[in-house]
Amino acid sequence: TCLQCEICHSMGKSCSGPMKTCAGGEDTCGIILHEVLIGGMAISSSIKSCLPSHICHLGPVTVNYGKVKAKSHLVCCRGDDCRTTSVSLPPDNDVPNGYQCPACYSVDSFQCSNEVVNCTGSEDQCVDLAGLMNAG
Repeated sequence: TCLQCEICHSMGKSCSGPMKTCAGGEDTCGIILHEVLIGGMAISSSIKSCLPSHICHLGPVTVNYGKVKAKSHLVCCRGDDCRTTSVSLPPDNDVPNGYQCPACYSVDSFQCSNEVVNCTGSEDQCVDLAGLMNAG
């Protein structure tokens, strides 16, 4: 039998949607909770999807962009377990750990001034990332 998972994507800490048959290579279901902290405001979103099980070990991730912080946590599950599985985000850890990374964040512009971010908690790597975020 083919694996079926609930599929959804919604703002907030949970979502619900239809069951769909997973494609080849997608051998488990997963729930992803994502939170962006911007200007003191937390914006959460939740995703349920079919996934390859080799990413299940990734655990919680935090990314510090300076003016913006993002946290995500993926939990894998199967069948009815997915309906009762809860996903929590790692607690905030604002203790500097000695690492520093260059940072640049801008709204409504592709230009911004470079700054240095003091990494905190388990943040121990820098990343070079560019993208466009749509609101609404």
